[in-house]
Amino acid sequence: MTFLWPTSQMGMLHPGAETPEARDRAAEFRQMAAHSRAGVTYHDMKGLFVPLSTSAVETRVAAFAELGLLYGRGPTVPVVLTPVGEQLSSLMGSGAFSPTKAVQATALLTWALSNCQINRARSPGSPRITEIERTACDVRPYLTAWSIMLDLDSMLYMHEFLGPVRQLQKVADYDECVREIRAARASGQVFPNPQSGAATSLANASIYWRSRLSVAGQLLNFDSAEQRLKFAPGGESIVEAVIEAQGGMGANLGALRAKHWTDVDDYFKTAGAACSAEIAGTIVDALATPIVPPGGVASGAPASGDLSTSEGQRRYRLQRQIERRSWVSREAKRINATQHNGHVACEACDFTHADPAMMDAHHKDPLASGIRQTKVSDLLILCPTCHRRAHRTTDVLAPMTIVELRQWVETGRP
Repeated sequence: MTFLWPTSQMGMLHPGAETPEARDRAAEFRQMAAHSRAGVTYHDMKGLFVPLSTSAVETRVAAFAELGLLYGRGPTVPVVLTPVGEQLSSLMGSGAFSPTKAVQATALLTWALSNCQINRARSPGSPRITEIERTACDVRPYLTAWSIMLDLDSMLYMHEFLGPVRQLQKVADYDECVREIRAARASGQVFPNPQSGAATSLANASIYWRSRLSVAGQLLNFDSAEQRLKFAPGGESIVEAVIEAQGGMGANLGALRAKHWTDVDDYFKTAGAACSAEIAGTIVDALATPIVPPGGVASGAPASGDLSTSEGQRRYRLQRQIERRSWVSREAKRINATQHNGHVACEACDFTHADPAMMDAHHKDPLASGIRQTKVSDLLILCPTCHRRAHRTTDVLAPMTIVELRQWVETGRP
């Protein structure tokens, strides 16, 4: 198989990256965003980036379009700044660029990349693929690669990426791709580099793929000696939040599937969508608004009448969390579904649902008890209600057993 995910031939942008190239690309994006707001046509804008040639400016527009940040609709109209592009340019233009803002930028760019599709509007990038391959590929490439990393001990070797990962065309083949890599690791196999036949060498193209996957080194770290990508501190939390916001995690692979589109504007409704509110649960703004609004009632004061307070602020923070592997939960739900005519069933109350995401994989031995090797048989499939009840005990390390849960259900769930 020679199919390879295409990408624009330019490094990733990031306003808080260590590399000057990533910061330069970010500054160029910010300048394009300003021209878009000012109503400068695409044709005229290409002459404002001296000493860049017009073809160099077009390459940058193609790269930013791949990220869903902006796109061109013709030479006589301004480039279109998407909602997520607006979010990023606003973040960059709001005062000094602090470490907190760098984390926010990483989250926004991870979200933007998660919406990228192989079957996308405008230039498909390089290596070139056929029209049939482009339209038949139903994966979101970067989101898929990150999900594979989560399922493979949170790391990915470049030979694995250039081999089975970059050749993955169908979400239906995702589990087989993970199994192939896992088996190769167990046997010490190294995947050979596929021959793409493209004019640009695979070695050069891999630099651009790695730049995007790592979000300019802010989401993933690259070990050049081992040729291995691993999550940077906080990176795993960002990716898990993005996948969950896209409707994934667990056995639900639907988040990895490309969306259908009819024209360029329709494509960028998804590709350029604003960063979803769910991500704010994991990465949140350090500038917290006071709980008590000016003139409000202090916490603990006697209540009288209908009190109010300020809520809904977007707050970004890095949080420590217990590491888990989504593939084992997905496999447990898959096995459960084979036993219930394709539906996933709660093992306590027998509630069933066709969507695996509606069910939880419950660890019989809580993850809070420490590091362990988790087998599929160590999990119970529970509905959210039964799962919450299982953990409503006086000892966080001693959840209810399946026998106790079934007794609770049989007695009317008191």
